[in-house]
Order: sequence, then structure tokens, then C-alpha cells
Amino acid sequence: MTKVTSISIDTREPSPFQALGFGGVAPVTVTTLPAGDFHFVTSDTIVVLERKTTQDLLHTVMQDRMLRQVAAMREITAHCYVVITGTFVRSPRDTVIAGNRESGFPWVALIGALTSVQEAGAVLVFCDEDEFETTALRIAARPHGAITIPPMRTTKVLTLQESVLASLPGVGTTKADALLAFSGGSVAGALAFLTDFRAPGAVAGIGPGIRGRVRTALGLGEDSVLAVVREGGDHGNEA
Repeated sequence: MTKVTSISIDTREPSPFQALGFGGVAPVTVTTLPAGDFHFVTSDTIVVLERKTTQDLLHTVMQDRMLRQVAAMREITAHCYVVITGTFVRSPRDTVIAGNRESGFPWVALIGALTSVQEAGAVLVFCDEDEFETTALRIAARPHGAITIPPMRTTKVLTLQESVLASLPGVGTTKADALLAFSGGSVAGALAFLTDFRAPGAVAGIGPGIRGRVRTALGLGEDSVLAVVREGGDHGNEA
């Protein structure tokens, strides 16, 4: 089995979990971790574990934070695990029961969220809360260097600028990146280009159809465009 050489526990973990000794197999340090709740340094890699109760995981999914957490973990290592203590139950109304509480969250949405977590590159493991220490140590002590399986889909956390442009009809993340590159990183410049049929230059995939839909979404009339006005009254793009 792989040898565990050191263990780090995040300071935000509840005190009973900060006090885990993992059988004394390696020195344990409580510190603030950049991602995940437990880091196991082993003889062949680093293993990062995120511990979630069923209610905590459901809350994280509802707040749209779960994939961001997985992406942050994968920046540290390819060996990421989300260990869920407890089980989810499907109610007669096809909603999720977590921690013996009816959540009202659709069962199919939970299955989709859990599938996305694994596609993003984190392995899901379920166990009882009192088995977490043993389960975590077994995961860490597994051989991790023999087989590497990439995630089905890569993860990308959008910048604020990308989020604005990607939300426009027909744009999406790829065209948003191309627009930002064309406009020198300026969202305003990209919007001015998108809304002016006379704008010089070209961006791959941006044609009259997308420009028309963007103009409609922004409520622009036939004789209106967005303009970038610089100090001194110069217009980067005006009607």
C-alpha cells in the first residue's frame, strides 16, 4: 500500500474532525488549506478530500459552489475525492431527503449535480460519519500512480468579463474569449463591436445573426448602437 507521510486538516473543519489522528500513521497538522478539507501527502502523490454531510453538499449545490470547489482541488492534484457522510433518499414526490429532512430539491437535479462533480474530476465516496476517518485513510493509502484517468470534461471558472459576454444570446464562452481578445479585454469595446453592423474587423463565429439577437436582447432600435466614449469626447464606436 502507498505510505502516507503527512496529513493536513483545514482549520474550518469542526473540532471533532480537527482532532482526528488517523491511527498515528503520519504527523497531522491543522492549518488553513486553499482547497479541500484534508490533504494527504503520500509516497507517490497528494490526495485531497472534501468532506460533506448530505445537507452540506445539497446546500453547496444549491449555491452553485460545488464545481468551483472541485476546480480548486484539481489545481492541487488530480486525485480529488468528495466524501459524503450519510445517504440521500428519494421522496415519494421525487425530491431529495437529506439528513432526514425533506429539502424540496428535485431528485433528478441532485443526480445531475453529482454526475457533473465526477465529470469535473472528483470521485464521490459515501460512508457513515463514524467511518470517515477509516474511509479517508483507505483512500489516501490506495496506489495512485499506476492509472490516471482524465475527467470527461475540463472545468473553467469564468471571469466577470467572460460571464457578461457569455450570457448574451449566441455568444457562449468560446466566442466571449475571442471578443475579449479582439477588444483588448474590454467588455464595453466588445459590446460596441457586437451592436454595430458597420464595425470594422471580424471575430470568428460572430455574424449578423448573433449581432441581431444581441441588439434585440439589449433593446436597441434600428438606428442605435452602443458607444465607448473616451475622455475628451472621442468615440470608439458611435452611431
